[in-house]
Amino acid sequence: MDYMTTEDLNLTEEEVEVLKAHNDSRTISPELLDEFTTGSLSAFRKFIMDHNKTAGVNDKLMVLLRGNSDSIIVYRHNHVFWNLSTSYHKGKVSFSFNHARYSPNWLETLEILRTMGFDYTHGKSERLKKNDAIQLNRRDDGTITGGSIGVLSCTKAKFDKGFVRVLYEIIAQIFDDFFKPSPRTLTDQFRKAVENEFPGEVAVSANKPDRSTNPEKRWQQRLFFHYKNTENGYFAYDLEYSQAFPPQGFVKKYAEEHGDKYLAVNWKSLKGSKDEPGKLTTNEPDILAIKFEKGVPKAIAIIEVKSTRGACDDPSGIPDHLKGMYEYSRNPIFMEKRINDAFEMLEQYKTIEFIDKEIELPDPKTIKVERVLLLTNDTVPDGYSAKEFDGGAVDYYRNEIKYSTIELAEKYKCEIWYTDDIYTAEELTIKKEKIKRNDEFDGTR
Repeated sequence: MDYMTTEDLNLTEEEVEVLKAHNDSRTISPELLDEFTTGSLSAFRKFIMDHNKTAGVNDKLMVLLRGNSDSIIVYRHNHVFWNLSTSYHKGKVSFSFNHARYSPNWLETLEILRTMGFDYTHGKSERLKKNDAIQLNRRDDGTITGGSIGVLSCTKAKFDKGFVRVLYEIIAQIFDDFFKPSPRTLTDQFRKAVENEFPGEVAVSANKPDRSTNPEKRWQQRLFFHYKNTENGYFAYDLEYSQAFPPQGFVKKYAEEHGDKYLAVNWKSLKGSKDEPGKLTTNEPDILAIKFEKGVPKAIAIIEVKSTRGACDDPSGIPDHLKGMYEYSRNPIFMEKRINDAFEMLEQYKTIEFIDKEIELPDPKTIKVERVLLLTNDTVPDGYSAKEFDGGAVDYYRNEIKYSTIELAEKYKCEIWYTDDIYTAEELTIKKEKIKRNDEFDGTR
C-alpha cells in the first residue's frame, strides 16, 4: 500500500515525534482486565457470555474495550448499556439514566436502583435539582425535547450474579421503552416538569417519529456480531473508533523531558475542528476488523457502514468518507498504532475468553490494510423503518448512485460490500461489488 512519508504529512519533526510517542491504544489496564476476568466485575462477564449464547440478534450485548478512559463499555442496540470500571480496587458500574425519560414509571425505577446502591455521579452535565426531578434541556428555538436525569453509579468489592441479573432486567425494560416505534409522546412526568420549570415560556415539541432507533447504529452492532471469524474471514474488534491525539498535558510533560521546542505542538491544529480542518485526516471508521487466513491475521479492515439514503448524501456522505478512509489509511503513524492496537486487543479478548483459541500473531509490518464501504437496507425491528424518511442505502446505491460510487471506490481503492438481508436475519450474506483494480492495488496493501 502506498503509505505517505512523514514529509508528505506536512508535519514538523516535533509533531511527528510527539504523535509517535503518544500512547494510542484501546486496550484496558491489567487491573481492570483482572477485575473483569476473575475479580469484582467477573459476574458481568459471565452474565454477558451466558446471555449472548441464547439471545437473538436484537438483544445481544456488545463488549468494547476503551483504554483511553480505562473502561469496558457494554452496548445494546449500539447504545451504552453499562460502563464498567474500577475505583480504589473495587468494581464500578455506571450508566446514563437518561434513557428512562420515556419510561412511564421512571421515578419508581430510580428509587429501586437507589435501594440497590446506585447514586448520582456528580459532574458538569449532572447538576441536580433540589427535588432530584428531571432536568430539562432548552434548545435554541425555545423547545424542549429531552431531559437529563443523570448518570448513576454503584461500587462494590464484588458484584454477584443476582445483582447483575436484576440490573439487566431493569435497564432492558428502560431500553425497550426508549426504543418503542414512532410516533411517541413525552411522558406525563416529563411534560409536568416542563410546565413547572418554564411556565408559559417554551413549547414542548410536537409529536415526531421516533428516530432513537437509528438504523445505522443498529446495523453496526449487527455487523459486529456477524464478523466473528478468526479462521478464514473477519473478526470485528471495535466500533465507532475515535482517533486519539496527544493532549496538551502530554505535550507539556514531553517538553519538560525533551525540550521546550515541543511546546509548539498543538493537538487542535493536528485534529482540526468542525470549522477549520486540521493537518491530519482522522476518519474515525464505523468498524475495525481483522482479516484472518488459516487462523493468522493478514490485514485490518476499515469499514464504513451506510444504511439510509440520507447517510449516503453529501456533505458528509459517501464521497467524503471514501476520501477520508483513503487518506487516513495512508498515514504511517496512525496505521502502525492501529495494527499494534488490534494485536493487543486480540490478546485481551483471549484473556476474557471472548476468543476461544490461541492466535498466532505475525510481524505487524506484514499486515495489510483494507478499506470497505458496506451498504445495508434501513429496516430495524419493532416495525420501524427509515424508508418513511429517506430510503435505504442499498436501494439508493442500486437505483441512483451505483456508477458514481464505483468510480469513487476505484479512485480511492476501496471495496464495496452490501447485503439485501433484513436486520434480524440469523445469518447475513454479504455481497461484494466488482471493482476494477490497478497494478498497485490488490484490495489490501
